[in-house]
Amino acid sequence: MKKSVTGKIIEMAPHTAPHAMEYAKRATAIEALFVERLSALDYDEVEEIFHPILKEGGPLVIFLRAVLGGTIGEIQTLYIHAFEKTA
Repeated sequence: MKKSVTGKIIEMAPHTAPHAMEYAKRATAIEALFVERLSALDYDEVEEIFHPILKEGGPLVIFLRAVLGGTIGEIQTLYIHAFEKTA
């Protein structure tokens, strides 16, 4: 099963890499805009924006970040091991 999934990932990588790079460029631009706009705010304004969000959804956000981080980490591990075997 692992070899099957790994093979599919390796097979798809050349086709998906350009899309991933384009996504990364867009995400970086959005991040830069976000940082620029937040930098223009003072501390009280930033706290006013984020405090209600974190107060209501804090535990859910932490849980989702943990699940997403673990999933991405596992995918990266499979991808790395796939290239180690072919190299």
